[in-house]
Amino acid sequence: MKREEHIMTGATAPAETARFSDDHDREYPMLIDGEWVGGSDGGTFRCVDPYDNTEWGIVPAATPEDVDRAVRAARRAFNAGWGTSSPFLRSALLRRLGDLL
Repeated sequence: MKREEHIMTGATAPAETARFSDDHDREYPMLIDGEWVGGSDGGTFRCVDPYDNTEWGIVPAATPEDVDRAVRAARRAFNAGWGTSSPFLRSALLRRLGDLL
């Protein structure tokens, strides 16, 4: 029996990535402390698919202050329950999350 080899080429890839082409100006915010926010200084940058160099969206350019705020929020969330919960509960929650995905 002859074995056929299928190789993805640049000619076939755009069909897979075409879903991004119409939204290349879509802005995606950051999730910090339960809120969708932009960068504190308003800076953004365009995200580019390294495969074919198509732009697929715009995201905030996080400042050091944004990072500090996100880390503080993560620490509060960890201290508020996740970090003090039992390994059994954490594993059950992670399994449930996996089922939902």
